[in-house]
Amino acid sequence: MNKLQEYKSLVAKYHQTLDLVSEVALEQFDIKLSDSLAYVEAITEAFPKKAVILDVGSGAGLPGIVLGVHLPHHQIILVERRQKRAAFLKIVASQLELANVRVFNLDVTDLKDIQADVITAMAVGTFSLLYCLTRHLHCQNVLLVSKKGADYAQELEDLQDSIGLGLDYVRSIDLKSNPSSLSHNVSRETSYGNLVAIKLLGGRECTKT
Repeated sequence: MNKLQEYKSLVAKYHQTLDLVSEVALEQFDIKLSDSLAYVEAITEAFPKKAVILDVGSGAGLPGIVLGVHLPHHQIILVERRQKRAAFLKIVASQLELANVRVFNLDVTDLKDIQADVITAMAVGTFSLLYCLTRHLHCQNVLLVSKKGADYAQELEDLQDSIGLGLDYVRSIDLKSNPSSLSHNVSRETSYGNLVAIKLLGGRECTKT
């Protein structure tokens, strides 16, 4: 069994007792894994060798655990404020022997002494909110990567307005029509939305979120 399949088995084992995912989400877990693999490609395109990656609101481990499996030379920091889910993430990191993964059970605004090259999120709100919640943890330049709907262009405008700065780089992957080469037999037939990666100056003061 490969590590992603082992991870999927752990989610199935603990999803009810630790309130990880719904039954529907469990049935569609291969799709969520495939979406998470797109994060791997977006990050390695910008940081092929190593980076510090901060995954905000890691939940049951998407995309954070998938990043830990596929990017062994990158440092992966998972932040989850719900105690049961943070406990599960620690179980997974231990069971899968992911030495590059660290788990913090707290709100990301309380995290300190981290300088992240990359900020990832699956469902944490707008790009402006993601940037502003983590600005104290940014390197000089930071890559934001998050799954978005078709109307993400407005979020990019709002982010630029919030920090008073343009974006250095924007990359968008259609999650349905552009499957990851890492996905192998995982289907994207019912996936949707876009994975959007933005590179910009980190640590800017936010005027609005």
